Amino acid sequence: MKLKSIGLPFLFIIFFAVIFMGSILLIQHQSASSIRQLKRGNAQSVRTIQVDNLVNDIINEIFIIDEQSRSFIRTGTSVTFWNLQDTLRLLEKDKKIISGLAVSDESNNILITRFTSLIERKTEPVKSLKINSTYEEKVKIVSAITSEINKVITDSIYTTALAIQLKFEKDLEKTIVENERLSDKVLSLGKIVGLISIVIIAVLVTIIIIRLMQHYHLIKALHNANLQTEKAANVKEQFLSNMSHEIRTPINSVIGFTNLLQKTNLNNEQGQFVSLINTASKNLLNIVNDILDISKIEAGMLHFDKNPFSTREFCYSIEMMFFHHAADKKLSYEWIIDENVPEYLVGDKERLTQILNNLINNALKFTDRGGITVRVSVRDLNEQKANLRISVKDTGIGIQPDKLETVFDRFEQAQTDNTKNYGGTGLGLSIVKKLVVMQGGNVSAKSQPGSGTEFIIDMPFGIGQEDVISHIKFGTVKNICPVNEAQNLAGYRILAAEDNKMNQMLLTYIFQQWKLDLDLAENGQKAIDLLQQKNYDIVLMDIQMPVMDGYTATAFIRNELKMNIPVIAMTAKVLPGEKERCRSLGMNNYISKPLNENILYDILLDYLSPAKLQNSNSAAINYIDSADLEKIYNRNTAFIRKLVIQFLNQYPGEMEKLHKSVTARDFNTVVECSHNMKTTVLSLNKTSPLLEHLETMENAENNAAGWEIIQYRMKILLDCCENVLKEVNQYLAHLADV
Repeated sequence: MKLKSIGLPFLFIIFFAVIFMGSILLIQHQSASSIRQLKRGNAQSVRTIQVDNLVNDIINEIFIIDEQSRSFIRTGTSVTFWNLQDTLRLLEKDKKIISGLAVSDESNNILITRFTSLIERKTEPVKSLKINSTYEEKVKIVSAITSEINKVITDSIYTTALAIQLKFEKDLEKTIVENERLSDKVLSLGKIVGLISIVIIAVLVTIIIIRLMQHYHLIKALHNANLQTEKAANVKEQFLSNMSHEIRTPINSVIGFTNLLQKTNLNNEQGQFVSLINTASKNLLNIVNDILDISKIEAGMLHFDKNPFSTREFCYSIEMMFFHHAADKKLSYEWIIDENVPEYLVGDKERLTQILNNLINNALKFTDRGGITVRVSVRDLNEQKANLRISVKDTGIGIQPDKLETVFDRFEQAQTDNTKNYGGTGLGLSIVKKLVVMQGGNVSAKSQPGSGTEFIIDMPFGIGQEDVISHIKFGTVKNICPVNEAQNLAGYRILAAEDNKMNQMLLTYIFQQWKLDLDLAENGQKAIDLLQQKNYDIVLMDIQMPVMDGYTATAFIRNELKMNIPVIAMTAKVLPGEKERCRSLGMNNYISKPLNENILYDILLDYLSPAKLQNSNSAAINYIDSADLEKIYNRNTAFIRKLVIQFLNQYPGEMEKLHKSVTARDFNTVVECSHNMKTTVLSLNKTSPLLEHLETMENAENNAAGWEIIQYRMKILLDCCENVLKEVNQYLAHLADV
């Protein structure tokens, strides 16, 4: 019974496997032994060749030594003497090498020992030669060199060398014969292994074919069962699809009439009821849409478009979609778009919207404190393709480690009580994964229970061009700022440099409510053109724009146009140090996107008040923070005036000293002057744009790259010097008037 349960084919496989492994191990042992002997034979062959070459070299060197010693004795020149010494050193080196060769044959060792001893006796008279040897010494050495004994030694050296070569050649012949025998043995063992392998493979193939035939009949039966299951599944999917459509129609009507009802005059209780109906209807519609999407995906009815769209306009539209939801829950809500993300992409924008809607909705649903951060970056980028990475990170309840793999399954949630506490069907993440994978991407999740979750999607997109982007229609935006308060700003003229169409529409709507005159510029260059044509009270400057960015435009306004008009940075870039960089380039303030109308209103009110406008026309506040000085010194105008005069007396001299040290490439003085000037600059403005340049020079390295940075920053400081002194003098005059 046990044999039948295990199966005879399986026992045959084990039997042949054991035989095969035993045969292989035995043959491997024999092959390894033969190979080791081959290696020893090869090593012996190499030594034979080395000995032969060394013997030939030594014979040649002895002949050369005889010639050089006679030549030196005859001529007495130093060149001949030192050549002789070089040859002796070379002979000594070769003698040590041949003496150190390990030889298994004792007779060979005896020959080598005798050979080296004869060489020592042969060269002994020559070694006694000195460059300042006397005539008598040379005559004595000549007698020793030409003596009969020396000739006998020379003949013995030649005879011994010949004997060594003959002996090693015979050994080499034996080694070659032995190696051929071992090679034939290894080849024979290889043939045996091949034959055994063929037999084993033939047996195994026979067994496998038998098993495959059995599996074929099982698969055929399973296929018939699957057909029945698929028919039942198709019926179920069709039912879900039909039911979803039938439910969706009345829900849309409920939502439509609820919106109309909200526009009528309702009391507080009625308004609350209508709002609850609207919220519940939208939640139900989202569930129905999820069911429809699952049905389409699994039925293979989902198609993906390949249309160009503006990356940043798309991100901003998604950002604004959830901005108020996050604000209602008092959560931070941040979007970060890397600079290298292409301006235009080609892909299915609607499906990407659906993916982000699900992920951000989930993040908002399961987060009660902290916030949500969405980061858009690029992993791989070339001229035709970009692999976009989008991370949605929250500080919510998190997901248990054992649930990370199942949260993308249908009807699965991270916690069993999530449906009770937060609602939802568990379809959202399943839809996200299917949409991402079907477009050639992948999605993953990282989480720490109690600390939050991060979903990361990677998707390939094509690179689009600006001229093929179609115009996008945007909806209206609700006003948040109180209109009555905004009347205080009526009549001022605003210039906004902004290339995003949605942002332009938002600003237009807001400023219409506040009774402000607004002109829009699509880039920094158009903003400069408008500033030269009209008078404005303030400039709102986007940072990232085509043609000319906000940094360049602001620098042009300050340095070329010499205008002190307040410039407010308006940017979605929230990287560390961004605010300081904007201030260092001459911008007066900074507001991040998405725009908060209340914050924008406060900034405008601060700069558009009559006192501020008068101050901006008389004395700019790029290098002097007058408000801070008055606060620190308790509005002591006399003391502030002394401080400003001290600055005017001190700053030009320090600047000149710093410039001279840079020109002379005196690194220590550059570091010292930069450090000292920071104190001078700080005395008038703790956030002076000069500080960044001085700190960079102070911390630069004393190398080629460091000096390039120092010289670049020095040029900026020199360019600013005139404006600094002009502004300080204007402020000094202002203090005199006060």
